[in-house]
Amino acid sequence: MITSLALLFYSCGSSDSGTDKANTVTTDTSGITVFEIRRQRLFEQKCAPCHGSEGTAGIGNAANLHTSKLDSIAIINTISKGRNGMPAFGSQLTMAEIKDVAGDVISLRK
Repeated sequence: MITSLALLFYSCGSSDSGTDKANTVTTDTSGITVFEIRRQRLFEQKCAPCHGSEGTAGIGNAANLHTSKLDSIAIINTISKGRNGMPAFGSQLTMAEIKDVAGDVISLRK
């Protein structure tokens, strides 16, 4: 009984790191968070068909995301409202998802 209680207290003890466990949840040993996986899947579903997985495909005149000069607000507007032949995703994605994708687009720049 005492051993069980000791194990319970040890496993529930707080760490000294002060990190929020919700922000560090991983799905495997690679260190990728659930949040990052969700963002990657969203990009693959909504963006990659035209822009490609690396952002350079240019299918149907899709922009090369490596060389895009749009700021984050312009990217958010383009994703949500559409522009220059790109479909609008505002009715399919939440604003949080649109902001996530915009962050991914910016991260692809070389």
